Amino acid sequence: LYTPMKFEVRTLSNSVPVKCEGGQCRVTLKKSKKSTLPPLMNALELFKVIEFPQSETNHDDFTAIKNIHAAYGLNRSSWQGDPCV
Repeated sequence: LYTPMKFEVRTLSNSVPVKCEGGQCRVTLKKSKKSTLPPLMNALELFKVIEFPQSETNHDDFTAIKNIHAAYGLNRSSWQGDPCV
C-alpha cells in the first residue's frame, strides 16, 4: 500500500519484471479512508519483451549505410545512424 503526501509527485517501479496472468495485467487503485476524491493515476508505462529470431542487420543494409556515411563525409559525432534524419 502506498499513500503519497499532499502535492507529492512520485515514480514507482518494480526492479523485477512482473508477468501478467493470461496476458492481462490488473492495476487496482483504492482511495484512502480520509480521501473525499477517487484515486488518480497520471500515467502508466508498460513494456513487453519481444524476441526477434533474426534481429541481425542485413549485411547489404550495413554496406549501404556505411556508403552513405562515407559519401556525406559524416564524422562519428554527427552521425545519427538514420540516413533519413
